[in-house]
Parts: sequence; structure tokens; C-alpha cells
Amino acid sequence: MKKLALILAPVLVPLSVYLVMVWTGELNHMVSFSLAYGLYWIFWCLAFPMWIMGRSGLKKILEKAPEPFGRPAILGIIVLAIPIILSFIFTGPFEGERDLWPESTMLMMAVAIPMSIWNGLLEEILWRGAFIRVFPRKLFWGVIFPAIGFGAWHLGPFLATEPWDWGKVIILLGGGSILGLCWNYIAMKTGSIRYTVYSHILANIALFTALSMV
Repeated sequence: MKKLALILAPVLVPLSVYLVMVWTGELNHMVSFSLAYGLYWIFWCLAFPMWIMGRSGLKKILEKAPEPFGRPAILGIIVLAIPIILSFIFTGPFEGERDLWPESTMLMMAVAIPMSIWNGLLEEILWRGAFIRVFPRKLFWGVIFPAIGFGAWHLGPFLATEPWDWGKVIILLGGGSILGLCWNYIAMKTGSIRYTVYSHILANIALFTALSMV
């Protein structure tokens, strides 16, 4: 039951976020955004993984691994750095969200930094932690599948608010999947999401920094 639910998550997550944003489309953009992302963060990234793993499983995936970057460590460090670099470079699909943020760059970053922290932590709990707990050492189900799911979930809010654009869709799906592959690889190698959380937070901050320069 839990394995099936986790396998269905990459379809159910973007679909549910898409529907919430479409159904609330006539409301204020910020209200619609808050409702959709509230569903994503609170239910999908926290409550759902807690049901899948339990409190002990959640605690386990957050523990520091004996070899936190895998072996060789330098390879793990490079893999964790790739999402940060890519997030700073590929901001195109997210430029439409720029109007959600304050005009002041400093104020934008004051909001973006705490958001980057909770988004990075919660997304890692779902897309890395839950999958490596349920599918340990499974290359497809523990690494490739959730990485594609991580890329696919970004299409939910994008398609609900933006006209279809093949270039942006490919960047979101492909770019998100590449980031997911990097983080899922480290999570599988170490059995922990501690350092993927750090990398994810820094990648989010890099994205917001790039957006502030647009």
C-alpha cells in the first residue's frame, strides 16, 4: 500500500497542485500560490512522508552518515555542487514568479532565505528521504524514478499559470530531474539526506539570487 502510494506520488503531486491553482485562479495570485504550495509542503512533503516512514524513519534519514559525501568524497562534493550552479544559471521558467516578490532585492532575499530553508528541507524529506527508506539501494526506484518525479512536480504550478512553452517545460522537467539525480544519488550512497538538504537550500538561494538580478 505504502509502496504503491509512493510510486503514484510523482503523478498525484503535480496534478493536485495544478488543480488547486486552476480552481483558485480567480483569487489573488498570492492566495492561489499559498494554497497550492501549502498543500505541497504540509501534506505532500511532510504528512505524507511521515505516514510512509514514521517518526523513526524521518529521524533516521536526517542523521549524519559515516561517509556524508559517499566514496570518493570529492565526487560527492562535486555532485552536490552541480545543483547549486545549475539553479543559478537556469532561471528562465521561474521568471514569471518574479512578480510575487518585493521589488527591493534585499527584502526579496529576506523572504527568500527562510523560504529556501523550509522548501529545501521539506522537499528532501519527500523526494529523497521517503524513497531511499522504502527503496534502499534500488537504482531505479530510489534514484531515477523520484528524480524524474521531482522534475515533473514543477510542471504542476507552471502549467497552471503559464502558457505552454516547450523550451521551459523541457528545462523544468529535464533540469529538475538532473538536480534530483544528483541529490538522490548522494542520498542513496549515504542513506542520509542531511547534506542534500544543505545543497538544496543553497540551490534555492542561488535561484532567488539570480531572480533578483533579472
